[in-house]
Amino acid sequence: MNKLLDRPFPFLHEKQYLLFWLIELFAIVIGLEYFLEPFTRNYSEHRYAYWIICAFHSGVVTCCYLLAHLAVHLIGRPDIWRYRHEARMTLAILSMIGVGNFLIRDLIYDTDNWRGYLFVEEMVHGYLAGTLFYLMIIQLNTRILAHFTVQQAELNSTGQDVVRIEATVAADSFSANPGQILCIKSDGNYAVVYIKNGDKVEHRLIRQTMDSLEEQLSNYPIF
Repeated sequence: MNKLLDRPFPFLHEKQYLLFWLIELFAIVIGLEYFLEPFTRNYSEHRYAYWIICAFHSGVVTCCYLLAHLAVHLIGRPDIWRYRHEARMTLAILSMIGVGNFLIRDLIYDTDNWRGYLFVEEMVHGYLAGTLFYLMIIQLNTRILAHFTVQQAELNSTGQDVVRIEATVAADSFSANPGQILCIKSDGNYAVVYIKNGDKVEHRLIRQTMDSLEEQLSNYPIF
């Protein structure tokens, strides 16, 4: 288990993507909850129309992610984000969602909301639904952000060649200007590619061997 938790995990929570995450979370959660209704609802207890109730729940999810995102960047994330870091962040978010949905019950439900079994119910719902949303959104964002990286590299190319770095996992593949790649470091079954982006040095964590990367870059004498 420790070996699995120590494996590198792509860090998808960069500051420049925060607004994208918030809008995406709010839209996906409100849409799925409204159309799928994952849990039994007693509409007679609702103070508002069902879509407004969904918006309340979606707002709680969005706020919880915002708080977790700010905490990660305030504390300072490690250079290499690992499965254990992502698991802790996810567990914290799901716990906050359960507590948050319990605390807003008086705002949206016309019933006696301060009961222990309702707290347990909201926590269970938060973990069950939150895990489903997390798995779906992580997969979606891995592909979307990989596409953003390709577009950014092409926009910054200024007429230079663009090299395509192919990873074992297709979603981790990306493109960059050869002159922007500073170095590549091996990390077990993974490799960390350090890229200069303006005044910043960013890194991309991909599942690929150093031999394969050397072959991919063999046409570029600077390496």
